[in-house]
Amino acid sequence: MLIRESMQSDYDSDMGQESFLDMIAALSSIATAGVALRAYIGFLFDRKKKRAKLLAFLHSEKSKAYAIIEVMAFLKMTESEVMDAAFCSKFITCHSSDPRYPTLPVIYLQFSDRV
Repeated sequence: MLIRESMQSDYDSDMGQESFLDMIAALSSIATAGVALRAYIGFLFDRKKKRAKLLAFLHSEKSKAYAIIEVMAFLKMTESEVMDAAFCSKFITCHSSDPRYPTLPVIYLQFSDRV
């Protein structure tokens, strides 16, 4: 009888540890989801900010087209960030050639009022 009671008390203490570990696991999964959501919202906000920065730069002189390298230098953004912002915007048109240099592979960005 004494052995059975000691085994039961060991089982009860193990159940307490398992429930504590289950609670910690649930809290850590909730925290992970919160961190992932925060990172995603930060990514979207940063992307929107860069697109607005590019639009403001190109809107300053509507008639002029800028090469990607000029935009990168002025806005201090990478080529992929500039391209992402340009292709996500309805107001930016991309031109792939310059009449002065028809064989030079350069992409030009220009603000357009037409949607």
